[in-house]
Amino acid sequence: MPVWYNFIVNDDLATWAIIATYDEEFEAFYLWTPTDEVCLLTPDWKSDNKDDNINGFFISETEEGPCPFVEEEGWTYANYTFDNTTMDPISVTGPWGNEWLFLEEAEFTSQYPLFFEEFNTLMYGSDDTTDSEIFYEGYVVDPYGSGDFAFIWFEDSSMSELFYWNDEDSAYCVLIPDWKDSTNQEEGLWGFNVTDPYEMCPYIEENDWTYAWYSESGENDG
Repeated sequence: MPVWYNFIVNDDLATWAIIATYDEEFEAFYLWTPTDEVCLLTPDWKSDNKDDNINGFFISETEEGPCPFVEEEGWTYANYTFDNTTMDPISVTGPWGNEWLFLEEAEFTSQYPLFFEEFNTLMYGSDDTTDSEIFYEGYVVDPYGSGDFAFIWFEDSSMSELFYWNDEDSAYCVLIPDWKDSTNQEEGLWGFNVTDPYEMCPYIEENDWTYAWYSESGENDG
C-alpha cells in the first residue's frame, strides 16, 4: 500500500500517470504510466532538513518495469514545483520538457472521468462480457458532515461484487451483496459482507467492519 501517491496529468499530451512512494522516509518514488512504464524517482532534497522540500527528482531505470524515457529522451532529472505555504505538490517536468500537474484522486475523478475509468480498468480489470465499462458508480458520504467519502462501483450487471475505494486511506474493499432473495434481486438486499481479497481493506481488522447494513433511506452502519 503506498504511503503517498498523486495523479499527474498533461492536457497537451492528453494522458495521465501516477507518482507514488512506499517509503516512509520518502527516499524513493515511482512513476507509473498507463502504458506500463515504471521509473524510479529519487528526491533531490533542498537541504538535510526534509521539511525544506525538494528541487526535483533524479530519474533512473528500475527492475519494476521499463523506463525508456531515460535513454530515448535523456530524461534524467525532473524539476518540481510546490506551494510554499502548504508544501503541496503543483507540477513536475516530464520527459519532453512539459509540465504535468498534480491532482489528488477526488480532483482527478471529477475533472478527468475518462482517465479515472482507464485507471480503474488497468488497476482492477474488467469483465470480458461487458464493454469494459462500469455498470454502476457512485459515492457514499458521511451524513454527519466529517467530509469523509468513498467511491463505489459495480463492474457488471450481475452485481455480484461492490467495489469500495477510500482515497484518504488508500483502502480498497470488496463488498459481497447479501440479497433478501438470491433468486430475485428486485427484492433488494439486507447489506454487504465486507471482504479483503487484495489485502488493502484495513477496516476489517482495525474496525471490525465485516458487514455493512443497507437502507434505501441512505442510512448505514458507518
